Amino acid sequence: RVLFRSTVLVDQGKPLAVIVLATSASEQAREAASLLQEYLFRISGARLDILEETAAITGTQILVGRSRRAAELGTDILPRLTKAMNEEEYILRTVDNTLILAGNEHPFYRGTVYAVNDLLERLGCRWFFPGAYGEVIPKSKTITVAALDVHEQPDFRFRNIWYSGWMPATAQDVRDFATWMDRNRMNTLRGLSLPGDGSITRLAPPDTYYASHPHIYAIDKKGERSKEMLCLTEPDAVKIAAETIKEEFRSHPEIITFGFAPPDGHPQCFCPRCEAANPNFSGKGLGEPSLSDVWFRFANAVATEVYKDFPDRWLLTNGYANRVRPPQGIGPLSPNLGIQSALLDCCTFHPIDDAKCWQRQLHKDVLDRWTSELRCVFIYDYDPGKSIDGMPFPMLHNLQKDFRYFKDRGVWGFWTEGQNCWMVTHLNYYVRSKLMWHALADVNALVRDYCEMFYGAAARPVEEYIWTQERAVGESTIHETFGRLTPWRTIYTPTVMARSEERRVGKECRSR
Repeated sequence: RVLFRSTVLVDQGKPLAVIVLATSASEQAREAASLLQEYLFRISGARLDILEETAAITGTQILVGRSRRAAELGTDILPRLTKAMNEEEYILRTVDNTLILAGNEHPFYRGTVYAVNDLLERLGCRWFFPGAYGEVIPKSKTITVAALDVHEQPDFRFRNIWYSGWMPATAQDVRDFATWMDRNRMNTLRGLSLPGDGSITRLAPPDTYYASHPHIYAIDKKGERSKEMLCLTEPDAVKIAAETIKEEFRSHPEIITFGFAPPDGHPQCFCPRCEAANPNFSGKGLGEPSLSDVWFRFANAVATEVYKDFPDRWLLTNGYANRVRPPQGIGPLSPNLGIQSALLDCCTFHPIDDAKCWQRQLHKDVLDRWTSELRCVFIYDYDPGKSIDGMPFPMLHNLQKDFRYFKDRGVWGFWTEGQNCWMVTHLNYYVRSKLMWHALADVNALVRDYCEMFYGAAARPVEEYIWTQERAVGESTIHETFGRLTPWRTIYTPTVMARSEERRVGKECRSR
């Protein structure tokens, strides 16, 4: 009979449990065990031993990762990855005098590490910002784990933020950020082939094809062939691209995606055939003129050909710049085609479908169409997509509303272009990490927890400061996008400042 009960791991600085690994434990399980040992020591001063399950063990055990003992207790999570990419999971379970921490340990996933991180959060650990500055570790000579029967899976498959380099970041900054993402259960898309700018050259590498097949490459405005772009209406370009991808899948059966995209900017082929095929549709704000019909006719033709031999793989491209809008007249899209939707020119002051923001209404229309036509849709966005010069830029309730909509539309996740400017983004990345896992997470509770754990006695005024800033941004009629700066006085107007001062003075009077 399975009994769930609280488990004492450390009592008054004395270890009462051991950490147990399978003899053939994975590298991830061993890493997770060491991580648990380290943080339990930092909390309590007690260092728990790490033993293999073949050792003679009595008393309380913490089983980390897959093991014979965990399987006997009904827990065995296989390392696996399929085209669906929705196998990420972990469990925390107390059974009799045993605590089980285990998850999917396929190289694409960090399930067992995330099980340990989850437990540490339940014990009071936090990682608000990268490095020691943003880490909160409680101190307690006794550590008790409440009865647990937890099975976790994320709402979004892809959960990534990356430093794009607009702000300087040292090698140590990058390492600290990677650790922070791991602690907060992000998934950095390791092992996926993604549609990076200019990756179209992978379809027909110029060193291989340019001399013998110059006609498959685009003609630029000067009338010259460009090795950086393909002619999108050339049948041979489709044939060569499809065969390149098929050969990649044949040579590397473990690969489940192939990403390709044109160069950054507004690339296109100016040959007469491509010019005639381009409707040159323009609409306010997004990708003018639109290349979507020409680009996605090409991408769809390649995907359709690859699907014949590899229906269990994804071809990923991007809807960016002059390809933001879904195509209008090319018919159904191949079921193996996925899209990274990137709206560069989109307001970041307001939530999606905001009645006073035409840009976010248009954003919703675009995503509604993509998610209706394709199964695999993930988002490339920008944070700080807009920063208020000299001030932090909170957009936390906007994120809450957006992520709930994204979940409802079946979005697969996020590849967020971030920056090493945490005092501007402040809590945006932390709240993003929580909403990427649970789209219905309570943002108010997250901020209250942050203020209390990070600022202590100053929690209340800091929390009020955060919400005052956010309200000022949300109430603004200004619409700004990535890469632009708004002077802070246009947001924190004299009216906003006076309102804040009134609240501050009122509180002081009440406290007296």
